[in-house]
Amino acid sequence: MNQNKYNVEFTMNIYDSSSDELKDCLTGLCADLSLDEDEETNDKGKIIKIRLCTDDPHLVFDTCSQFGRLKSVKISEVQTYGTQ
Repeated sequence: MNQNKYNVEFTMNIYDSSSDELKDCLTGLCADLSLDEDEETNDKGKIIKIRLCTDDPHLVFDTCSQFGRLKSVKISEVQTYGTQ
């Protein structure tokens, strides 16, 4: 069983796609996916806030970069406690 090792949070501007298309692409790469679309847009597209857990943040970022520009990235390791 894969264990997601990283909590990832970031904001991005999506250019010509919908947040649903992005969500569909990310679903197989992560767990606990949350996309929040800002009601405001700017000249660089829709603003989306994304939170997820993944084994491979680089793969997530490569996928997202096909949809727009990433900014405000935060990655932290998942804290694990004793297993029984």
